[in-house]
Amino acid sequence: MKPHNQKQTNFKYRFGSFELDPQDTTELRLMKDGQPRKIQPKQLTLLVCLLDNYPNPVTCDELNRAGWGYEPRPEDERLTQSRLGNLQKQISLLKKSVLGKDPDMIDWLKASSSYCFNQEVTKEPVTQEPEGAYEDLTFQWILYARESRRLELFFGAFIGLSLLGLVAYVLVPRLSSYSLETIDPRFVMSLIQFIVIGCAFGVSFFLFSKEERDFPVSPSRDAEIMEACGYSDKDKWAKAKESARNSVVEYLSHWRLLLTAWTLLYLIMVLRYSWWFGEFGNDVLSVMATLFNNLNSVAIALCFIVLDQPTDVRTDGSSSNPTSTSDQLMAFGVLGIGLFVVVQSVVVFLKFTGGLSQETVKNIFYGLEVTSGLVGGIALALYVGRVQSKFLGPSTWLPIVLYFYVTIQSLYIAIDKAQSRMSGALIIETALILKCLLFLYVIWLFKSGRFLFYFVRVKTIYERVNPDWKTFFLNLDKRTKL
Repeated sequence: MKPHNQKQTNFKYRFGSFELDPQDTTELRLMKDGQPRKIQPKQLTLLVCLLDNYPNPVTCDELNRAGWGYEPRPEDERLTQSRLGNLQKQISLLKKSVLGKDPDMIDWLKASSSYCFNQEVTKEPVTQEPEGAYEDLTFQWILYARESRRLELFFGAFIGLSLLGLVAYVLVPRLSSYSLETIDPRFVMSLIQFIVIGCAFGVSFFLFSKEERDFPVSPSRDAEIMEACGYSDKDKWAKAKESARNSVVEYLSHWRLLLTAWTLLYLIMVLRYSWWFGEFGNDVLSVMATLFNNLNSVAIALCFIVLDQPTDVRTDGSSSNPTSTSDQLMAFGVLGIGLFVVVQSVVVFLKFTGGLSQETVKNIFYGLEVTSGLVGGIALALYVGRVQSKFLGPSTWLPIVLYFYVTIQSLYIAIDKAQSRMSGALIIETALILKCLLFLYVIWLFKSGRFLFYFVRVKTIYERVNPDWKTFFLNLDKRTKL
């Protein structure tokens, strides 16, 4: 189920082991042996032109006209040769990187300066999906995306390894005399989560390329996108696109901050559960763990702010700097994190100088950690609430699962305070699975262009809220007076 261009007849091409749906507007339009194969827009245009004319050859002039809108200029030999070289380069890339082992599908006919598609081509009708059919399956696309397949396998391997470790921790003592009590399962789970989140952090620097953060340059495509997003004024549309680009970049910076906080948090947890640092050392590690957990909460809240306020709107309906709220939240967040660190540090100092009893210190630490977990849970709940937006297109089950993660975030303190080490390990394992799922969803938002759609579409709605409400209210007031 894929979105189609309603202005074209619905059909798809079949040739060899390939299937191409030219009306499909997603990256799933070209399939080989049932698997998606990425194709660049220019190469798609050239391929469709060749398929449309099969079995007849297509001249270079026709291909240049289809791909770039060039009209023949036989009087300018230098320009003609330049265009021919560019066309040959694109055809070569199409044959090598897209068609793969079947590069002979396209032949160059030097005598007529044309290209001919050799493989037999058939056209098949495509059944039009009912309105909204694609929306229910949007997130499932990421499960088949070539860009994230290796990452999914990586996540799956480590999740499987961690589950196997938990099973072994339970079954080995029952099936043999060997005991695993000397190994803290929380250490194993924390180590695996540190590796996975650390790799996700590294991947985020090259997986989200610039192409996913920008709009197409083709005037015809841009006009259709402008219409789909509810704009008619080109100047407003240009400003909306610039705002959307900035919002995506800002979100990505906050997302990387979140991954950094998670990575450092689990590094601290690895150290805490790997060996004994002494009472003072463990207290210091507790302070640092709370610090990074709070930083995690601030990063989630910043991501929420970007989604919740793609544009700040004044009372007169005009827009202001969309980053102002994020800057304020960052300032207050840093202040709050600093206060937590100062209070915990003072408590640790008083503990070892005899100023506070062990029981008082324990209660203060417990209260601060509970507060940290609850703040993190609230921030995540706000974020998931915004992710539920139909403009972001999540499957119905996804927000439900992520709300379960809200509970896990609030149970941060239970990792240490649970009655058994296995209970704490299970919390870490559940958090790992949900983090991986959230990360894959964010990949989909970038790769599918859903973020760009969200920011430009919601921006126009936000900017119209106050003026539309004012008109509604004034007319309602007049009506009630009659």
